[in-house]
Amino acid sequence: MRVNTIFLKFIEYRDFYDYFYIEKNATIKISFVTNNALTESIMIDLNAFLPYQFSQLADVVSHSVATVYETRLGITRDDWRVLVAVNQERHMRAADIVLHTTLDKMQVSRAIARLENKGFISRTADSQDKRQHVLIVTAAGQAAYKEVSPLMVARNDYLLQDLTPAQHQVLQKSLGQILQRAQELVARG
Repeated sequence: MRVNTIFLKFIEYRDFYDYFYIEKNATIKISFVTNNALTESIMIDLNAFLPYQFSQLADVVSHSVATVYETRLGITRDDWRVLVAVNQERHMRAADIVLHTTLDKMQVSRAIARLENKGFISRTADSQDKRQHVLIVTAAGQAAYKEVSPLMVARNDYLLQDLTPAQHQVLQKSLGQILQRAQELVARG
């Protein structure tokens, strides 16, 4: 495990450690170490490794749609996600946005501040909990959403245009199943 390797992850379990690293040939080597002795080693082809494929897909797809809201509205990916979430629900608390999106509290807080500065959302006191604020999309925020949404839908349609309706349905179902499994793994720790 030296020379042309980049360590990706180190996980400690009860009696062994996993070392994940990328070698120059785009594979991941996973070595299981027990009592400082190598017990098993396997190679994973990154191009067939689902987490890597999803990461690449997410990066490329996000970048392909980000140019729309970045150039038209001058907002970031996080800002767009918050604007969409609040626009869909009309009234949301920051904690609800954290649950609704994959953003953490800090990302949501910063996005809210930027969207407020642009005049796209406003805050009012929560009638049920005075310590909380309810976020509301302003007229400017609704106009921005209406301007960009059709362009986002068009890009989404372009990405899926080579799939038949049946393939699209299978894709949606498969993604849902994989997401559910991944959430189960996260819950297990």
